[in-house]
Amino acid sequence: GDTGPARRSALGSVADFSVRFRWLVIIGWLLLVVLAVVGKNAAGGSFANDLSVSGTDSQTAYETMEQRFPDLSGDPMQVVVRADQGIEDPEVRASVESALSNVHAGPDVAAVSSPYGPGAIVSEDGTTTIVTVVFDQTAKDIPPASVEAAQVAAADIRAVGAEVEFGGPAAETESGPS
Repeated sequence: GDTGPARRSALGSVADFSVRFRWLVIIGWLLLVVLAVVGKNAAGGSFANDLSVSGTDSQTAYETMEQRFPDLSGDPMQVVVRADQGIEDPEVRASVESALSNVHAGPDVAAVSSPYGPGAIVSEDGTTTIVTVVFDQTAKDIPPASVEAAQVAAADIRAVGAEVEFGGPAAETESGPS
């Protein structure tokens, strides 16, 4: 065996230095954190939630919609309603129609589809429907209070025991980086 003095590992040397010069190590780490924050603020750009790319087919289609149907060129929010008794149940139907009327009367809402008219999206068993709420602006420009008002009005459907969930660009907007 080896009877000579034990050789220190690199990690042991770092640990020994950190213990001997603990204040220097703490100041060094704090300085590193401050430099990282300052560097991030200096080099980091501003957050942009704008998905338009000029010259693309989808941007051309959006611009055409905006010119010909300005009230319907905004982004949608889907409202999914599920009722075990079925959406055709008279109590559920009355609640859905009342709530959707309130949603449509809300701020910045351009259109609301009906689960009881032509083109309605209803599950085969009749218990689930998807209603589309179209706002008059793109998701990044819709005031959060307008989206919240639509969600609160639609949530009234829960009073009859139905489940209500929200999705789509308008419901998932971010006001900044997460």
